[in-house]
Amino acid sequence: MDALLADLRYARRTLAKSPGFAAVAVLTLALGIGPNTAIFSLVYGVLLKPLPYHESDRLVGLAETYQGNRGELAVTYSEFRYLEDHSPVFERLAVSASVGFSVFTGDIAERVNGLRVSKDFFATLGGRPALGRDFLAEEEQLGGPSVAILSHGYWMRRFGGDGRSRSTAARPRSSA
Repeated sequence: MDALLADLRYARRTLAKSPGFAAVAVLTLALGIGPNTAIFSLVYGVLLKPLPYHESDRLVGLAETYQGNRGELAVTYSEFRYLEDHSPVFERLAVSASVGFSVFTGDIAERVNGLRVSKDFFATLGGRPALGRDFLAEEEQLGGPSVAILSHGYWMRRFGGDGRSRSTAARPRSSA
């Protein structure tokens, strides 16, 4: 420990004798360490940090690609149903699609963005709604009842956290 303190005192005396060199050394270290830290933080946040889901290392995303096509295509619902019925590889499958909704409460209408999801969406991600229930199989069928699970933020903003409030309708935004 005494040797370390002696080395630090010697370094301070040497750098004090030439302040220009000290400034260049500190600036060089700052320019090297700053971008390194920023790049590592970005790589960790995007590539290395595990997803916030239970057993996230077992989750996979599916998309289609074709020769000559530069981008990915989403899996259609009929393809999803086929995979769900005929693929023993996956423990559970879920699908989601971004969609806009019109939410009517009393005399107030509001457009909101959301996801149309399959019944096993939350179970696949290892989650469940904090209040209420998950989706049922009959709600996924064509012509089935329309139900929604609200985010906590939307529930607090729009309904004030009141569990007794009910929306009169939630309809998907038409694509036309």
